[in-house]
Amino acid sequence: MYKYIGVYRLFSPVCLDTGKITTNENDTYLLGKAKLECYRYDDTILAIYFPSGVSTTNKVLPLLEELGVEMTLLHDCDGESVYLISEDMIHIVHKVLKFQVKGKNIKPTSVKTARRQSK
Repeated sequence: MYKYIGVYRLFSPVCLDTGKITTNENDTYLLGKAKLECYRYDDTILAIYFPSGVSTTNKVLPLLEELGVEMTLLHDCDGESVYLISEDMIHIVHKVLKFQVKGKNIKPTSVKTARRQSK
C-alpha cells in the first residue's frame, strides 16, 4: 500500500480526461508551495519536481543548498526539472517547500483529494 513519508499529506494525480484519481497506489506525491511535488524515486531517494520553471527553481535551489541539502539533477527540459535528494533530508526540505500537513490522515485516493486537485 502507501509508504508514507513523515507526517505529510500524500496526494494522488487526477486523470485530466475523467477528473478522477488514478488507481495506482504507488503514484503518490507530497504537494509543496508553488505546486512543487516530491515523490519517491526508490527506497532511500526522493525526487522533487519543479513544474513551473526557472523562477521557482532559482529561488528554491539556493535556499536548499544553504541548508546543506545535497541534490542531483535528474532531468531538465522546457523549464521543468527534477532533482534527487536523500530521504533523510525531508525535514530540512520541508522548511523551504512547506509540504501540506493539513489532512494528513486522508487517503490519497479519497473523494476529498479529487475535489482539491481539480480546483
